[in-house]
Amino acid sequence: MAEESKTSPRWPITVALLNLTGLGLGYLYMKRWRRWLVHFLVTVVLVTVASLTNAASIPGLWVLILGVWLLWMAIDGWLQARRLMRGVPIEAMGQRRLPIAGAVFLLVLTVAGLWGYGALGRREFAAGMAAYRAADCRTAIRHFDRVTTLYELTLSPNVATANAGIIECSLLVFPENARERASESEGGYADAVDGYRAYLDLYAESELTTFARDMLAETYGDWAAHLRRSGDYQTAIEKYQIVADDYPKTPTGQVASASIAETYADWATQLREAGKYGQAVDKHLIVINEYPDTPTGEQAAALAAETYVEWATHLREDGEFGESVERYQIVLSEYVDTPAAADVAESAVETYFEWAVQLREAGEYEAAVEKYQAILSEYPATTTAAGVREPAAEAYVEWAAQLQEAGDYEEAVGKYQFILDEYADTSAAVGAEEAAAKAYAEWAMQCRELGHYSVAVGKYTTILDEYPDTEPASTAQTAIAETYNDWGRHLHSQRAYIEAMDKFTLTKEATDDPKVIAAAEEGYDEALLGLSQDSSGEGKQVMEQALPGVCEGEPAESPAVGLAEDEPGKALFGGSEFGLPHDLKATQPGHFRYVVCLESGTSVLQRCPYTAGHTLVRQRKWWRVRVRDTRTARVVADRTFNGSSPPACPFSRMFWSTTDYSTGNSPSSDQVIDWLQGVVR
Repeated sequence: MAEESKTSPRWPITVALLNLTGLGLGYLYMKRWRRWLVHFLVTVVLVTVASLTNAASIPGLWVLILGVWLLWMAIDGWLQARRLMRGVPIEAMGQRRLPIAGAVFLLVLTVAGLWGYGALGRREFAAGMAAYRAADCRTAIRHFDRVTTLYELTLSPNVATANAGIIECSLLVFPENARERASESEGGYADAVDGYRAYLDLYAESELTTFARDMLAETYGDWAAHLRRSGDYQTAIEKYQIVADDYPKTPTGQVASASIAETYADWATQLREAGKYGQAVDKHLIVINEYPDTPTGEQAAALAAETYVEWATHLREDGEFGESVERYQIVLSEYVDTPAAADVAESAVETYFEWAVQLREAGEYEAAVEKYQAILSEYPATTTAAGVREPAAEAYVEWAAQLQEAGDYEEAVGKYQFILDEYADTSAAVGAEEAAAKAYAEWAMQCRELGHYSVAVGKYTTILDEYPDTEPASTAQTAIAETYNDWGRHLHSQRAYIEAMDKFTLTKEATDDPKVIAAAEEGYDEALLGLSQDSSGEGKQVMEQALPGVCEGEPAESPAVGLAEDEPGKALFGGSEFGLPHDLKATQPGHFRYVVCLESGTSVLQRCPYTAGHTLVRQRKWWRVRVRDTRTARVVADRTFNGSSPPACPFSRMFWSTTDYSTGNSPSSDQVIDWLQGVVR
């Protein structure tokens, strides 16, 4: 009642309009202080609760609550004003229009303020959305945060959108922050990748998906670049490969292949600087085969060639000439169009040359000449090849000398002959003919010492035929004769007397050297004597061969027959009619002075006729024995021996044919032997 006594009556419409401002100005206008305070506090509570409960998420409810509250204050103010007007004359109320106009003006200001508040919220939201669409999440969050705090009471749907934007952008800001600290710790890249992947899993349909995917690929790229700078090329390539496989349409993915190729090239460079040329080449080959269309791929062949050349040079300096040449040849065969290949042929030839020199110094001449031959056959147009023929010929000479010293004369003379055939224009060929002849002479001497006399004679003959103007050729003919003497003596020792005599005979035909001839004659006489005393083998053969010829009037050919003139002679009989006693039979060619030749037949003593035209002929056997000298085939004794007469013809007998024969016994062998005892002496 005390408060009401202090109030002033006001037009209800004015109070209602003032209370619609939401500030309870109608109560103040009526000087209802407590009532204003209560309603103001309620308004503050409602606003606070709306702010704390995210009223924008349920704008309909809060519009209803606030609308009801404003309507209550307007109605309550109207009612309070009407009650205060009771009993107050109209004239005492004053003007009506001016207060109403003022109330309307305040209400308009309030509405304008609310509209401005909403406009500011919308502008802040628009700025946030612009930043969001530009993927500037940090700026977007700042704007969205104002929308959700300062302008939450606009109850606009933008508040919920801003709130969702804050959540979404926060997922993008996290990997961005992780990337910023990645320079300090590699784990930042892993966190960033996880963050972007988490975002893409949650917001697969968002406007920022493309941005997030690009940033994820870029993070992988930055991570790979960081690994590349730290020398972890394999892991870097793995990161780039993820981009190339999973995010090929991103800006980073579009250059991922080029980045991989560059990483392989950097890796190859590092390996090359560390002297790991084989591994470096492997990296270049990967680029050549898998990334040929990248800028690095276009240069990979040239880099690989440079690496091969550097590798070959390094191997050459270490004395690994074979490996070095192999690398040079790879460049010439597979990278011939690269700048590095320009001087490779010359380098390869120089390597071969150094290799050959080293091999010569080590006495490995076969390998050395192979290297010289490789230069002449594979790189004939190089500068070094022009001067290779001379050292190549010298290497052959040294090789031949080595073989000759080792006793491998066949290979040695082959090398000397090769020099004469293929390197006749070199200074090394000047002495090759003389050296070859000496090698043949040593070879022949070796054959003589080994008992290969026929081969030795062939070698001496080769000297005479092919190297007639050499010093060994001047003594070769005498050496042939001496070889025949050696051969004859060897055959004599083997009881091959006939061949030995043939060799001694060849000696006298081969030379006119009196000493050699005298030795041959001595050897011949010794062999002849040995043959004459040989009772088996060739001695027996000589007698058997002479026997039929002497009987036919041909003297024995072998001078060994009958050679022992001062000793009693002996004889041989080739027939089976009788056998010579031991004291008459020749057992050695030297004692074989006679041959007993026998001619046999029959003589008719009587013809006895019988009836029916049958005849019986009585006949007697006879032997004509001739003794011939084996050396002249002259008959020294001749006698005929008769056998016994057959029985007389009987009075009668049975015939088997028209003419039958009756023959006596053969002559007595004892008579023949007794006779020979006086002839053979």
